[in-house]
Amino acid sequence: MMNNHFKEWMAGSRIDELVDTHFIVNAPLGIFTYLMVVVVGGLLLFLYYRPRLTGLKPAMRVWLMVSRAAIFGILFLLLLDVCLVGYRIEPGDRYVILLFDDSKSMRVFGDDGRSRGERLLDVYENSKSAFEERLQKKFKLARYRFGESLEILEAITKLDFSQTETDLIHAVRESLQEFEGIDLAGIVLFSDGIQQTTRLSLSLDSDLFNNVPTFVVGTDNESNWQDLRIHRIGVKRSHFDRSPVLLDVELQADGLKGESAMIEVIEQNKIVVSKMREITEDAQLSQVRLEFVPEKSGWIDYEVRVRVAEPGSDTNEELVKTDLNPNKERVLENNCKSFLIDNTEKTYRILFYSGRPNWEHKFVRRSLLEDKQLEVRSLILLSRAERQFVYRGARTTVTNPLYDGFESDQEKYGRYDEPIFLRLGVEESELVKGYPKQAEELFSYHLIIMNEMEPQDFTTGQLELTRDFVDKRGGALLLLGGKRAFIQGRFAGSVFESMFPVLLLSSSGNTNFNSLQELFSVRPTVEGEISGAWTLSSDPADDRNLWQEMPELFGLNRFALTRPGASVWARARIDDSDGDDAPVFILQRYGNGKCAILATGETWQWQMQRETEDNAHERLWRQMVRSLVADVPAPIMLRERKDEYRLDARDTINLYIRDRFFDEGEGARVDVTITTPSGQRLPLDVEESIQEIGVFAAEWNPAEVGMHQLTMQAMDAEGNELGSLEEAFMVNPDHREFDNARYDPAFLRELAEKSGGKFFSLSQLADVADQIPFSPGRESEVVRLQIWHNPAFLILLFIFMTSEWYLRRRRGLP
Repeated sequence: MMNNHFKEWMAGSRIDELVDTHFIVNAPLGIFTYLMVVVVGGLLLFLYYRPRLTGLKPAMRVWLMVSRAAIFGILFLLLLDVCLVGYRIEPGDRYVILLFDDSKSMRVFGDDGRSRGERLLDVYENSKSAFEERLQKKFKLARYRFGESLEILEAITKLDFSQTETDLIHAVRESLQEFEGIDLAGIVLFSDGIQQTTRLSLSLDSDLFNNVPTFVVGTDNESNWQDLRIHRIGVKRSHFDRSPVLLDVELQADGLKGESAMIEVIEQNKIVVSKMREITEDAQLSQVRLEFVPEKSGWIDYEVRVRVAEPGSDTNEELVKTDLNPNKERVLENNCKSFLIDNTEKTYRILFYSGRPNWEHKFVRRSLLEDKQLEVRSLILLSRAERQFVYRGARTTVTNPLYDGFESDQEKYGRYDEPIFLRLGVEESELVKGYPKQAEELFSYHLIIMNEMEPQDFTTGQLELTRDFVDKRGGALLLLGGKRAFIQGRFAGSVFESMFPVLLLSSSGNTNFNSLQELFSVRPTVEGEISGAWTLSSDPADDRNLWQEMPELFGLNRFALTRPGASVWARARIDDSDGDDAPVFILQRYGNGKCAILATGETWQWQMQRETEDNAHERLWRQMVRSLVADVPAPIMLRERKDEYRLDARDTINLYIRDRFFDEGEGARVDVTITTPSGQRLPLDVEESIQEIGVFAAEWNPAEVGMHQLTMQAMDAEGNELGSLEEAFMVNPDHREFDNARYDPAFLRELAEKSGGKFFSLSQLADVADQIPFSPGRESEVVRLQIWHNPAFLILLFIFMTSEWYLRRRRGLP
């Protein structure tokens, strides 16, 4: 400390211009020689003057001795030619990078009523002379602000804290890349420690900092944090009867132990459904499921909101009355999320093929017809085609033998070598010739259900077309079991065998070997419960009880094994039987579509053995069918549908265009228009992909919050219409910075320590400049300040010599 004060006294105002200051001696004979001369000379003078001072008073004697010692000491320093040596600071030699967090999380308010950004600006302005001006004397400064990108910052007052994504590690790395090859003294990083990014960031343990220390200044304080936020939501349209919406809300509560959280779904200022959840821990992550049925058709805009419930809050409130409470939470931007529900009227076409009239077809068809969105076309085989013509006398005709004794109109009743079908629910020109043979006709359906089908009843072309229906068109195929179903010998080598989610048993035509002829009960698996297709109640306990009450079925098809990748949604329960736990409903993806097997053809017993008003059988079938048709693609569709888009974030809408044969629409002319919430119509430029046939892309930059509607028209090269598309999507404010906005000093300290720097609070900003190491450059000027150039030493020498001479002469001493 004394040494520092002496240096400051020696250099005066120039001390701030010097670094690495130290004292040296320029004496030609060496300091030891001069020291010996002074010691010997001082000893001789002491011996000479001591007997001559004995008559003086003690105070006078001490002063004379001190004066003479001081005179000899000063002369000794001057003879040694002591110099204060340092390097004159050249700011252009090295750089210091100042990185300022310009993200939205800096808008979070603290206990003092100021935001982190406001606090940073105030402290920086007040400490500018102690921090920035001192740095500028040693280094050249480069200012940047960062968020989703790194930008040059002209002045700190230009910070507006509006960037929507923070990546501290990437900001440090990018700034180092900008100054690659330039001598850097260090980085000063101002941030709240929020690392909110989807970019794959580098680890702090990697060679990130290139031996450049990072000095981190935290912009908040570690006060009590209180926040209730929506971590994420999951929206699913259940296949459960009446198609309710299942909304899973994951919420995080910090510092709110003892409070209650209210979760509400709101539509046009009306509460649709709400739930209360108690907060029992200081840091609590909870999952809440809300279920509701949309009351109107079309695209519906909902908002899910969480808030700290006031005393006396009721979950039966219908209107939104309570605003969010800023006194209970630090951040309110993370309490709400908007989402869309597609409740537009849709029609799904189903072809139900049955190898013979049976009870299963009757009950299943009746169940499906209760859903207005399901159009069921039934094709029931009444008589197979005769392999050869049989002459039966003079009255023999070429019509099908089923109509023997009736008119011989083969156009009306069919030829002997053509199968006879019963058509139900079809238009006059539909399925006239039986099972479709053309892609245009078969591809118009979304689901094909086959009951007691025999491969020999189909031509090779029809079987291949059915495979293309699943693989190319993306349709769903459901095959029902039965005593004569899934016999391996009948399907061996057929195109159907590769689509099955199971491997068939080799039985050489033995039907009893393939079908277990005994009673069994059905239990859904976890996958079946999650899908919603095999659920009788939204309450898990009630669902288990209802399944235990379901009647047993008879007749279960057995398989060798389930294919890898297939999902089992239901299994059999049979006591003391090798058929226990056998799969009942198996599903797998095949190409663009899916193929499923229901290993029994006797589900109608669930209806006949229950009370008349019980509708479990009908609901299960509707749910099962909805699960199969829900994601069957249309010829024109969005390639990747996003749940939401972010405001002011440029994005790409990818369209997949195919014709009615589901061939890619290469060279199509596509017109896309987006209608904003304010009613503005925005035409988008569309470009065809050069990597994938049939894929078209349109870029856009959302400028409004709310529901946007997209309309698209596609024409082929000849001007014929390929089809159209109407979609809607939600644009939300980009609040990612508020998802987890808690000040994180631990991360900031780790970043500073791993880089070789140091962490500072905002109140310690003035101390940062002195911590950044400065090493002289090759062109730095060496400054020598000789002690005898300092007039203070000469003045002291004069004072001591004059006073000593005066006192001696006054006492008459020599």
